[in-house]
Amino acid sequence: MTDLERPSKALIESYRHFPAAVLSDAMGRTNCMDSGIKTLVPNLRICGPAFTAQCYPGDNLMCHYGLHLAQAGDVLVIDGAGYNEGALWGGLLSLSASQQKLGGTVIEGAARDVEDLKEIDYPVYARNVTPRGVFKLRQGQVNLPVVCGGIVVHPGDLVVGDDNGIAVVPREKITTVIQVASEVLSREKAMTEGIKSGKTTYQFLGLERLFKDQDS
Repeated sequence: MTDLERPSKALIESYRHFPAAVLSDAMGRTNCMDSGIKTLVPNLRICGPAFTAQCYPGDNLMCHYGLHLAQAGDVLVIDGAGYNEGALWGGLLSLSASQQKLGGTVIEGAARDVEDLKEIDYPVYARNVTPRGVFKLRQGQVNLPVVCGGIVVHPGDLVVGDDNGIAVVPREKITTVIQVASEVLSREKAMTEGIKSGKTTYQFLGLERLFKDQDS
């Protein structure tokens, strides 16, 4: 399966200014990849539809194939089948992905060539870093649901990442989550102004209601 139903470019662009944390809050504090998936190139954001690939343990053939098939703006989400001690991704793959204007790569597994990744300035998130390489022998699959960062990612889900981590918006909820996220962001801006005016977060959030029994 190589066809991918992508959100509209306008809808993707409208998500770009939302932090991953705000999107997770808008989804009931869910749909975050676990804290083991970390950025290897700080200060870069990703926002694009998931193009998924599933590899065999210790083999990154499908990373190359997925990169070959993906379109500009897609985020490659790679399931390394639980093997974390061989790098599925490195500098040459990042260079190729950057040339093809992909939106980023997220790996349930390891990467390497961190210095090169930073120089290329292409966003990569991974669980581990290791100098050990892998093989290119076994055909896996592309564009099927994969597990990455402890959650299931479907092709076409919107992947949004920043230095805090990765939030994944299910494709069937993309048009509704953005409305809730806008409300969350508005509340946070109001709280920021309240704090600047001298209120504590305790006061602004009305948390005294949780301590009434202690005060009586």
